[in-house]
Amino acid sequence: PDMKDARLALAMALAVSAPDRAESLLQPIKVGDPSSEQAEAVRTIAELMKHETDGSASGEAIAKAQAALKQRDSENGIKAIIEAAGKDKSYAKGLPRRAAIACFHAWGNDHPLTKTYRRQFDMVLY
Repeated sequence: PDMKDARLALAMALAVSAPDRAESLLQPIKVGDPSSEQAEAVRTIAELMKHETDGSASGEAIAKAQAALKQRDSENGIKAIIEAAGKDKSYAKGLPRRAAIACFHAWGNDHPLTKTYRRQFDMVLY
């Protein structure tokens, strides 16, 4: 329990399937901690997975993202998140934007999905 890196790794593994558990694992990691940026990315992914969508276009895209991520289909998940961001940048306090950034951060700059979809995401935002 005292190993923050292990807690972070476990939280990352659980963010999609057990977001509440993932969030509880991250409690000891506070702002300023060397792992705080990665922990915030995991918290945002957990928030995405817990979000109750509505009937709006962005809500439907987030529901698609949640379903894809639960099936471990990260590519269709990020596509749906980008779609949601394109439909309404302010939806759920900017959740699609924050979730896309969290995914890219969690995956890292060299991950194939980050390389493929980061530019597309940036174009949707601007």
